Amino acid sequence: MDQEIFRLRLSRARRNAGLTKRALAGRVGLSERAVGQFEQGETLPALPTAVALADALDVSLDWLTGRSDVPMVVRRRRLVFRRGPGKE
Repeated sequence: MDQEIFRLRLSRARRNAGLTKRALAGRVGLSERAVGQFEQGETLPALPTAVALADALDVSLDWLTGRSDVPMVVRRRRLVFRRGPGKE
């Protein structure tokens, strides 16, 4: 994970979502200080925290970490498998 890209994209996504650091921190169970440290590039979050941040900001983890230039999340659809005639 590129720390510079992560910090810039985290800050951008938070502002685009209209959230303060405190509000984002509350959504993911972090301190406001931790969010600030991520945005300042002082530290990187653990993977579960990065996933929670991406989910809270409705962006993809790949975009947030610099692995993609597409910020939007593609929601997964629930697949329903149906059995054909005569199949059990």
